[in-house]
Amino acid sequence: MHQVKTSTIKALSHLIRKREISPVDIVKELLDWSNQLDPILNIWTSIDSERVLSQARHHESEISSGIYRGFMHGIPIGIKDIYDVQGMITSCGSPIYSNFFPHEDSRVTKLLRNAGAIIMGKTVTTQFACGDPPSTKNPWDHLRTPGGSSSGSAVGVAANIFPAALGSQTAGSVLRPAAYNGITGFKPTYGIVSRQGLFPVAPSLDTVGWFCRSVEDVQVLLNLFTEVGKTDEDTYNNTNSTDYHPRIGVLEQFYKDECSQDSTKNIERICDQFSSAGASIAIAHTDIDLRNAVEEHRTIMASEAAHTHEKDFADSPNLYKPHVKDLIETGLKIRSTQYLRAKNIQNELRGALKRTAAKFDAILTPTAMSTAPDTATTGQPAFQIPWTMAGMPAISLPSGLDDQGLPLGIQLSGEYLRDKTLLSTAQWCERIINFTDRPQINT
Repeated sequence: MHQVKTSTIKALSHLIRKREISPVDIVKELLDWSNQLDPILNIWTSIDSERVLSQARHHESEISSGIYRGFMHGIPIGIKDIYDVQGMITSCGSPIYSNFFPHEDSRVTKLLRNAGAIIMGKTVTTQFACGDPPSTKNPWDHLRTPGGSSSGSAVGVAANIFPAALGSQTAGSVLRPAAYNGITGFKPTYGIVSRQGLFPVAPSLDTVGWFCRSVEDVQVLLNLFTEVGKTDEDTYNNTNSTDYHPRIGVLEQFYKDECSQDSTKNIERICDQFSSAGASIAIAHTDIDLRNAVEEHRTIMASEAAHTHEKDFADSPNLYKPHVKDLIETGLKIRSTQYLRAKNIQNELRGALKRTAAKFDAILTPTAMSTAPDTATTGQPAFQIPWTMAGMPAISLPSGLDDQGLPLGIQLSGEYLRDKTLLSTAQWCERIINFTDRPQINT
C-alpha cells in the first residue's frame, strides 16, 4: 500500500511515472484527508474539489498517453493566498480583496501548471502577509501558533494535505513556520525567482519561498522556478559520499543570548552529530552588528508597505488588522533620510554576510528563538531577518522535539547566489539528523 499522504514529491513522481499510482488516486486520497482536517486546522481560503479532480483526470490522461512533463506532473500543491491563480480569488486575507479574481496566473503558478502540477487551492495567509495571528491551527498543538505569514501552506505540508506549497518571506514568513510545524522551508537568493503576480509587502525584501518534506524536493522546485532546465538526474552534488565533509559555521554571537534553553541545547546536540559524521564545525563571526540590522529591516519594510497600501489604507483603514495597520502607520511617518540610511545598512549587511558565508558551506543558527509560542503571536522573525535583508539563501530543517513534543528547527544560510551549494549541504545535514516525527492529529 503506497503511503500517499506522507510521501515526497520525488517518491510520488516515481510511482506516477511507473504508473503504479495515478494523479486521480492521489488527489482523491488527499481531498478526503483535507475534508477531515480542514475544519480542525483551517488551511484553505478556497478549494474546489471538482476543479482539482478535473486537473488530475487531465494529467492522468496525458501520462497514460505517454506524455510525461517531469517530477511535478500529477503532483498536488498548495498556493499561498497572495499569489495570483487564474479563476481563484486572491484575497490576501483581507475583505478589501475578497472579490478579486486575477486575469492570469502568477509566474510561479504558471511554471507549476506547465510542469503538470495540480493546483489544489489557496492557503490561509495572515492579512497582507504581515504579523497578525492567523486562523490556522498548529497541528502539533492547537494552543501554539503555526507561525506566519505562510500559515496555511506550512500546516498543509505538516498535516499531509499536500506534499509541497508556496509561501513567501519578507522577514521570516517561510523559515519560522517551517520550524514551528516540523517541516522543511526554503528561501532562495532574492530575485532569482520571479515575483510577478505576487501581492507585495515590501518589494525590496519580498522573496518567493516554499515548503516541502525533503531537501531534494526543495531542489526540484528551485530548478523549476529558476527555469534552469535541469534533467531529472541533474539535481545534486553527491552529498551521500563518505568524502563529503561540509564546513559549517556556527553564528553563536547572534543567537546564544536570545534562545530558549531547548533551542541552545538542540544546536549543541546537532553540532555534535554533524562533527561525528565528518563535518568541520567552527564558530563564525561577522563584522557588523546584526541586531542593528534587524531594527533597520523594520524601517525598510514599514516604509515600503506604506507605499504598497497607500490608496487602500486611505480608503478603508478600518479593514486593516492591528499589526499591519501599525506597520503602515509607522511607514507613513518615516522620512526619506531614514529609509535611505536603512538601505545603506542593508548594503553593508549584504557585504558583511557575504564575507562570513564565503568561509563556509553553510552558516548554522536555530531557526527560531524557541518552539512555537502561543497563538497571540506568529513568533519572532529576528533570526531570519539578516538573511532576508541581505537577500541570501536560507533553509530551515526539522531537527528534533523539545520536552513537550514540539518541533525545533535549525537554519542553514548560504552565500549569495550559491543556493545549490547550500542545498547540497542541507541534504547532507538532513540525512544525518534523520528527523521522522509527525504530528498526531485527532479527527
